[in-house]
Amino acid sequence: MVMVDVNSKLLAQSGALLNEHGLAAEVVSRDTTDKEAVADLVDQTIDRYGRIDVLVNVAGPPLRTTIEKTTLDDWQRVIQSTLDSSFLTARHSTAAHAPRAVREDC
Repeated sequence: MVMVDVNSKLLAQSGALLNEHGLAAEVVSRDTTDKEAVADLVDQTIDRYGRIDVLVNVAGPPLRTTIEKTTLDDWQRVIQSTLDSSFLTARHSTAAHAPRAVREDC
């Protein structure tokens, strides 16, 4: 498992917790809204593990307030970050696998 987050401190804590419970978790600090960082991350992951089997994207900045106090700018930052991250990681992962994704049973 490769875990990615821009917050390296929380990422290290999460990775350590998983490792303590017997799950192999590699942690990589990256900004998943940066297309070059995502492309590099995908390339490094495939170089190391050969492929990406499952992509789970839960990136997005936290809102540390109530909905009543959330501004439209705050909300738009969350949405843009979440959607951009999802798009970039899916796009780069798919593109990296495209040459190998041809069905062999056809």
